[in-house]
This record gives sequence, C-alpha cells and structure tokens, in this order.
Amino acid sequence: MNDLGTGNTTSPPNIYAGDSPIEKSFKCLAYGVVVALSVIGNTLIIFAFKLNIDGKLRTVNNTFIVSMAAGDLLLTVASTPERITRILANERWIIHGNWGIFLCKTTNYMEKLCMNVSVIHLAMIAIDREQ
Repeated sequence: MNDLGTGNTTSPPNIYAGDSPIEKSFKCLAYGVVVALSVIGNTLIIFAFKLNIDGKLRTVNNTFIVSMAAGDLLLTVASTPERITRILANERWIIHGNWGIFLCKTTNYMEKLCMNVSVIHLAMIAIDREQ
C-alpha cells in the first residue's frame, strides 16, 4: 500500500497469523480420523458389493451407492494428504515449479470433481427411489 501523505509503501497486515502446534495437532488428528473411517467404510461397501455371490445386492440403487463410495474413496486419498500438508506448512504450497503447478491444479480439480460426483449420485439415488 502507498501512504498518500509520505509516499512510504507498507505491506498489508497479515490476516492469517498461523495456528499453534496444539491446533495443528488437533486438525491433523481430526483429518486422520476422517481418513481412516472413510477408507474403511468405503472399502467395506465396495467389497460387500464385489464379493456378493448370489447377486442380491446387484441393484441399480446399490450400484449408485458403490460408485459414490468409489468417488468418496478417491476424494479421501487424493485430497486429504494435501490438506494435512498445508496445515503443517502454514497454508503454503511446498512443491515449486511446473510439477507443483500441475499437482496443485490436479488436486483441486479432483477434489471438486469428486464432490460433484457425490452430489450427482445422491440425486440419482433419490430419483431411482422415487420411481
């Protein structure tokens, strides 16, 4: 910013001061619990559908649920490690250069894609149940 009276330039105030180590620990612990529950739950859903011998689970509704579980699993595996890294690195992207730009854009794209896929699957499940 430029101070109009004196011509001095100053930097804007830092809005994000950073988290304390205790806050970072709790955030990482919470993310870890969510990752563990997501991986276990979604994997169990996929295995239950895949290992179904008599075919009673092979309905359209259950196929949507399994597809949504696969999308949620992809979201967990692709997005959460980046979020934990950003917590530990004070919201900085730590990979520089072209590879860092590619990973940043790919991670954010996959995150938004998986969220939208989950919403669409929920809508399709609701439409299928209504019929």
